[in-house]
Amino acid sequence: MISAPLTLKSQTKTEGGAKAPVTMMTARRGLIKDHVTVRTRMQTATQKLLKHHLKERLAQVEKHLEQIDQAIMDLITKDTQLTAQFDILTSIPGISRVTAFSMLIEMPELRTMTGKQAAYLAELAPISTWLQHWPTYASGRS
Repeated sequence: MISAPLTLKSQTKTEGGAKAPVTMMTARRGLIKDHVTVRTRMQTATQKLLKHHLKERLAQVEKHLEQIDQAIMDLITKDTQLTAQFDILTSIPGISRVTAFSMLIEMPELRTMTGKQAAYLAELAPISTWLQHWPTYASGRS
């Protein structure tokens, strides 16, 4: 028995591999925590030298956040499908660039869902009265 040959699509490699966006979002979360920590320490610092060091650290964290945001945006703009989805997400009132980054990176299933599926996932889709009274463990809703 002879098998048909596999036909595989060639994929372009992104810098840092497929996990690069996830790694960048993880680094971004860490920088946000650093930002909050430094700002909190600034409120309680009394020594001039410590205040100066904290101001420098805050500027450094903000610079790194800008660099990571730009790197994530560069990854998104390299992919036309991601760019289109990013534009749609940011056109929705209340969804910022950072929220759109997070949604596209942390929820890759959004890339393949229909509008109805996404609405159901976000619990925005109308459901019948019968399903509303169904136990939560059976309906999948929390």
